[in-house]
Amino acid sequence: MPSRARSTSASAGSGCISGLLRYAAAVVVTVAVTLVARELESVWDVTLQHPYLVEWPTIIVAAWLGGLGPGLTATALSTLGILFYWVDPARSLLVTHPSDLVALAVYALLGVVVTLLIDRLHRARAEERRLRRSREMVLGIVAHDLRNPLNTITLASSLLPRRQGEVDRIEVIARAANRMERLIRDLVDASVLENDAELTMVFADEDVGTIVEEAIAASTMDAARKGVQVAAELSPHLRARCDRDRMLQVLGNLLSNAVKFTPEAGHVTVRAVHLGAFVRVEVSDTGPGIKAEQEGHVFDRNWTGSAKGAGAGLGLFIARGIVRSHGGEIWVHSGRGHGTTFFLTVPAAAGRSVPRDLGRIRLA
Repeated sequence: MPSRARSTSASAGSGCISGLLRYAAAVVVTVAVTLVARELESVWDVTLQHPYLVEWPTIIVAAWLGGLGPGLTATALSTLGILFYWVDPARSLLVTHPSDLVALAVYALLGVVVTLLIDRLHRARAEERRLRRSREMVLGIVAHDLRNPLNTITLASSLLPRRQGEVDRIEVIARAANRMERLIRDLVDASVLENDAELTMVFADEDVGTIVEEAIAASTMDAARKGVQVAAELSPHLRARCDRDRMLQVLGNLLSNAVKFTPEAGHVTVRAVHLGAFVRVEVSDTGPGIKAEQEGHVFDRNWTGSAKGAGAGLGLFIARGIVRSHGGEIWVHSGRGHGTTFFLTVPAAAGRSVPRDLGRIRLA
């Protein structure tokens, strides 16, 4: 027999055994609950008045753990158990009072409905997992296949001779390639965070000043195009325990947003201070600000608000995931017409003491 056929046969046999076990578990649980409730009648007379409440959890448990078939099995067995033990005449399958017949019918109907709803929920969750795996597979293939030609474009543009009048065109090509690379990276990171997985991190004691300077340098061209001034106000000797590339990713996103939404001739300021066991970084702008009712959504995946020119809405979602992976937190404070400030904290490097002027540091 071919190996593939043997594998399929083994899988089918395993699924059959698993299905039988689920049915057996539903039968055992339902019968056990019925018999135990019957034995406890003398000390727990609630079963005499509300046997339906005693049996009801067996349907939910059987449907949740076993699925549609076991849930319906538990519904049928528990209905028969109530009829046999607690409906007059006892220990028979006869019904003498119409009200008892109605109660049994309603109980069975509700059991079927609840079982079907739970089964539909399980199917929906399974379909969601299948679609998510399919999307991740496609995203992985696309990211891998796109990065190779992008790297070629970036390398080729860097090797092109800079003739007079062609520098701007080459820079446009390089910026477009870099933007596509960032978008691909953001899509991959967002997929990782959405699945509650951990981003790849390499922690080290890093100089905060050089990270801020590098992030500002990367935003200089966009800022100069709009006449926006970007400045840094840093406490001396700031060191943090962080992943340098990931922090550059966070600050690059915050600075990009700040420059994008700051009007011409506006100002963007990056501040960093020691705050106990953490380093706190602020990125503030003189833009139009964020509406109060929108502040709670800025870190949501794919949230762009009503702003024109907004991207895919992944940057702040990813920034929050990165900061939290560092053991810090990120938040925003804004006033409509008074600019926006993003705050983030990351652990300070080991051995840093609390500064003496901590009491004079402005808190958010």
